[in-house]
Amino acid sequence: MNIQVHIFRSADVSKENLQRVVEYLSSYPGIMQFIAHDFSVQLGRNEDLQVMSDAMSQKIDRSTKSVFFQPINEKKWASKEGQSFPDFFEACDAFRNQENIPEEEHIFLLTSKRNNLNWFAAPDVKTNKLNYFIQMDEWEFYTQSYKLYPVAYQLATLVLKSYMFRNFGEYEQARHMR
Repeated sequence: MNIQVHIFRSADVSKENLQRVVEYLSSYPGIMQFIAHDFSVQLGRNEDLQVMSDAMSQKIDRSTKSVFFQPINEKKWASKEGQSFPDFFEACDAFRNQENIPEEEHIFLLTSKRNNLNWFAAPDVKTNKLNYFIQMDEWEFYTQSYKLYPVAYQLATLVLKSYMFRNFGEYEQARHMR
């Protein structure tokens, strides 16, 4: 059994940071195969989601009028302002569809964009798809390590949790049991 983990980035995360995460995770032997994709997702105010690579640029039509990743005031970093989880997971779905990645393979979006719950990482619990996002910034407020390590930890443990529980709703219940 091999577990395929596809990792891509929003435009605010450098190619180098994406590559560092994948190289670090790949340095440990095991059944997880980490695949860095040379794509970035430009998330902005427009109604189109732009998925780009060095080789091509293709617009993905969006049917909704919701605003993608509005800029927020950095002074309010601890507030509830930020992007909604569905915005991140729409980007994952668009990437999965464009790259024809099977449903049983994991998709991770690395981003520096803030979310409205101020979480560092989350799975797509509403659809139970194997889509996730991980926040790349602000780890220095909580850890005294280079951000590569907590990001790699989040990524690996989210994959493992997907195999430990039938769905992430079940995980949430188990996590809060006494």
